[in-house]
Amino acid sequence: MKVRASLCIVLCIVLCVAWGCATDKKTSTTARYTNMMGCTEVVTASGIARMAIDDSICVILEENPSTGYTWEYTEEPEGLLDIIDVRVFEDEDADPKLIGAPVTKVWKFSAVKVGEVTLTYVYHRPWETGIEPSKTETYRISIKP
Repeated sequence: MKVRASLCIVLCIVLCVAWGCATDKKTSTTARYTNMMGCTEVVTASGIARMAIDDSICVILEENPSTGYTWEYTEEPEGLLDIIDVRVFEDEDADPKLIGAPVTKVWKFSAVKVGEVTLTYVYHRPWETGIEPSKTETYRISIKP
């Protein structure tokens, strides 16, 4: 019984450390891309991101282009944001010989008009019609003067 309890405790510690390392890596990766792109803010799916005119905001999503899937976005209403840059980053730790490894795609926007805008991203194969996207991400942004 004591051996079983000890094994459970050790397993819990290992899982907590592994989860913490993965979380730290994702956070540091996001910070690195944000710095490389020169973004003022990173938008997340929860809540409303707030920004001012001339501020920049980044959307960061993982995709796997070797499968044919890609992220495409719509802006509603149009004209409140300008797309400044789009970059694709490969994972530094990935084996360069590995075919089909996911990449991180970053879109940088600048606010040009006051208002509220919604960015809707769909993850799909563009040539497939009549099929629901594999994933959908929606971001709300409030732009103040």
